[in-house]
Amino acid sequence: TARQQREGGGSVTMPAPLLLAAGGCVVVTAVEVAICLLLQGNGPPRWRDDLNGSPVWSWVVGLTHQAFVFPPLMIWALAPVLDGELAVTAWLHSTWSDAPHMLALLCFHVALISYWAKDCFATPMNQLTMAHHVVSILATVASMIEWLPHAAALFAFGAFTLECGSLVNSVCELFPGLLLRVVMTPLMSASNALAVALVLWYAAAFGEFGGDIARWIAAVVGVALALMRQKEWHKRVAADCAARERADAGHATPYLAAPTMP
Repeated sequence: TARQQREGGGSVTMPAPLLLAAGGCVVVTAVEVAICLLLQGNGPPRWRDDLNGSPVWSWVVGLTHQAFVFPPLMIWALAPVLDGELAVTAWLHSTWSDAPHMLALLCFHVALISYWAKDCFATPMNQLTMAHHVVSILATVASMIEWLPHAAALFAFGAFTLECGSLVNSVCELFPGLLLRVVMTPLMSASNALAVALVLWYAAAFGEFGGDIARWIAAVVGVALALMRQKEWHKRVAADCAARERADAGHATPYLAAPTMP
């Protein structure tokens, strides 16, 4: 009923394009898993070293997605805004029935699910990262089936915002150094702050579209994830500072890095 949709999640539907996207998730995930399995036994020897719970090659794969897959897809999805056809706020209210950029949003959602799913099947991860991936996949599915009403574009943009922060983290992990991490701190903080602003705006301002429970669950999970990422980032900064102090004192020895964020 309308009341159930308003108090709970949105109407759960699976239009034909989303069925096609579901098949795309399976195919793309299978290809990505195959690539990961290939990298496990090939590539430079350093790629098989452990880096905060995952092999270096998995960080390289992640960086590739964050830098060369997600940005082009988001620019494609934003085409109506960039062309002046839609205002940003109108675009952020988009649903799956908005034909001009639905295919781009579908591809972005497929890329997200495949990106996280391939790690679940083929990449060694710590429990924190595994939990993050599972929750992220479920959230993306909730957007695709419209349990989160009117969230097609907003969810994609919020996820892209967080992946920009993950890109910053990947660069700092693969090219460690205190100066780089300090310089990148404003970018990571901006990524998390914008994600929090988007999810709180969604929970508070999209009430006319229903799904009150779903929207506020998304807000709680989104805020918690952003705060966790910010906390772990500052742990890494503190660890790098401690390493620098030991190096300056003539005791440059390996140190235990704080857990990295997903």
